[in-house]
Amino acid sequence: MDIVIQKFGGSSLRDINKENHFLSHIQNSIKQNKKPVVVVSAIGRIGEPYATDTLIEKLENINKKIDPLKKDFIMSCGETISTAIVSHL
Repeated sequence: MDIVIQKFGGSSLRDINKENHFLSHIQNSIKQNKKPVVVVSAIGRIGEPYATDTLIEKLENINKKIDPLKKDFIMSCGETISTAIVSHL
């Protein structure tokens, strides 16, 4: 079984639901006897609730000087949310 890596960006996940287009790509890989490894980005673009830029902006609104560890942590949150939702689908 061949491994195929599939990466889905934030706009692909913007309206995430069980009828989403990206799921058909994953299903087609499985039908072709491939083992997909799915990589996801944070949902949406700047201004949308879970977009990485939006999350960073929340910290900047408190204080422009952000501790690098806090910035790293908040930057991973959008991807973590996407991962949980996609794996649930």
